[in-house]
Amino acid sequence: MSPQHLSFTVNDLQLAAYEWGNPVADQPSVVFYHATGFHGRCWDEIIRQLAGVHCVVMDTPGHGRSELPNFDRTWQQYGSDAAGLVTTMNLTGAVGVGHSMGGNMVVRAAAQNPAAFSHLLLIDPVIFPREQFTHTSSNADDHFVLNRRREFASVEDMMNRFRGRGPFKNWHEQILQDYCQFGVRKVNQHYELACPPELEAHIYSGARMVQFADIHDAVATVPCPVTVIRCSDGVAKTANDLDKSPTAPDLASTFTSGTDHHHPEHSHFMPMEAPDTIATYIKGILQS
Repeated sequence: MSPQHLSFTVNDLQLAAYEWGNPVADQPSVVFYHATGFHGRCWDEIIRQLAGVHCVVMDTPGHGRSELPNFDRTWQQYGSDAAGLVTTMNLTGAVGVGHSMGGNMVVRAAAQNPAAFSHLLLIDPVIFPREQFTHTSSNADDHFVLNRRREFASVEDMMNRFRGRGPFKNWHEQILQDYCQFGVRKVNQHYELACPPELEAHIYSGARMVQFADIHDAVATVPCPVTVIRCSDGVAKTANDLDKSPTAPDLASTFTSGTDHHHPEHSHFMPMEAPDTIATYIKGILQS
């Protein structure tokens, strides 16, 4: 099943979204928000397991097919983009699913528009313990993502470079295919990353800035039930540490109604490693 490609304007940016099926009476829609450096079509394999469910994903500004923003865009503004999607589509009572940065975004969206969501599923969300936020950002000019290869001869070339290596070593093969196919733009005779590494580095470098600690204030105002999935063991101390979780260990308890699920057997990239498990969580929420 192929989605319908949508285009809409939020905060003066032209954003891309994808829609599977149509809203169903008395059944929540499911809205997905992806991680930094990824794009909405990384959810395809999970959505394939949700037959008959109305699903919507968006490409965050500067990712996938969405317009590139200024590099000084704040985490609050990304949350406003997330809220803009559900507002534009007039969604109410949806299940919001967010991975990594997408988890931060959907919490902000739910705080801004509580009626839009009936349940949140946060997969290793970038919501650090409040005490880890600082007054100084890390240096985006030194971030490791700037060393990423950004040009490829083909989608197959990109897949062959990533398959079985580094953070991709345990990825589901179809998700790797989707990540590569929809994560590049063709430029002349080659393909380039749709999300510039400079933008990705800027997002990472500001993640722990104290002005973005307001995410904890947003957490306190979310009225719907929230399921938090934490991956790996320990909490990441730097933006470069992808072997540990960016999620405060007690995060679930700070929501009005939160439950905590720990999956130390999976890395931060659990949706790409275990799509069946994530789909099972979503099905359970829809049936509850």
